[in-house]
Amino acid sequence: MKPVPTFVVIDDIDENRFLLTKTLLRKFPSSFIVECQDSTGALNAITAHRPAVIVVHRSSDLDGLSLIRELRRRDAITPIIMVSGRDTYPEALTAGAQVFLNYDAWLRIGTVVDEVLNPTQAKPVTQSPFFSSAATGAVGRSL
Repeated sequence: MKPVPTFVVIDDIDENRFLLTKTLLRKFPSSFIVECQDSTGALNAITAHRPAVIVVHRSSDLDGLSLIRELRRRDAITPIIMVSGRDTYPEALTAGAQVFLNYDAWLRIGTVVDEVLNPTQAKPVTQSPFFSSAATGAVGRSL
């Protein structure tokens, strides 16, 4: 029996957190999801809950890239998926995210998390969705 995965979802906008959480629960119905609005709550959550994956947009006190760098200072291993409407793809990967999703791909978060958790079954995507007409919206590097 697989353990119940824990996820941390960080976004300063309630509706975005709701959308990300609801979409994750469709793919992982028995998962435990911790929602955070600010960086203090997020940093406490990753320490207390040891999530399988962290999903980051931005917090009320830090932009997404700064938040990823802070998370990486505390946890160098847990996969981070950044979601954003701005093309911060290369910067997100440099900051420590494994995957970047643009707004159009947010509804794929469950599938992308599954790919991150099961990398031997996933095909790594390495192109920015902002520069490819056939892009899936998910970009990153293999784990």
